[in-house]
Amino acid sequence: IRELAQEPEIVAIGECGLDFNRDFSPRPAQESAFSAQLEIASDLRMPVFLHERDASERFDGILTSHRAHLVGGVVHCFTGNEWALERWLSLDMHIGITGWVCDERRGLELRELIPRIPLTRLLIETDAPWLMGPSRFATDGFVVGSTYAYSRALAAALGPRALVRCASQFEFACSVRGCCDHGAAVSLATVTA
Repeated sequence: IRELAQEPEIVAIGECGLDFNRDFSPRPAQESAFSAQLEIASDLRMPVFLHERDASERFDGILTSHRAHLVGGVVHCFTGNEWALERWLSLDMHIGITGWVCDERRGLELRELIPRIPLTRLLIETDAPWLMGPSRFATDGFVVGSTYAYSRALAAALGPRALVRCASQFEFACSVRGCCDHGAAVSLATVTA
């Protein structure tokens, strides 16, 4: 990782973190790898792209022990609870929201938390093809993986006012980083008109 991170195309370390939901790797091994990856990010002064699923206490302990040396990061595909959101924000992390928010079984708590995320810390992600909006939003000929279908799913789940917040932040991220799909921001804004 350290060697690959020297390449000019590499802008962050990750996706790294803990996933205790499925435990594909033993938890001690996950914790060791996560800590080592955070050390690399600290040494190289690179931001981190983080993953946490059902592991908030251990994730918090490891991230907190490294936070002072990290330049920043994104908690990608946030699906946690209020405690986790407030904690990651207090550590000055950005929060990535995906199509999970459109899931009528699992996304209800997350919908309630979105207004608590400052615009300067909110990122909209697809995490495609895994967490896009529901397939029923693809009936007009657009596939679920398209920006338009995702925009419609977000609009239905959050309502136009919340979506305008997301679109504004997405456009901000595009203008600052120059690496996002500007068409997606336009599409998000258009859905609310």
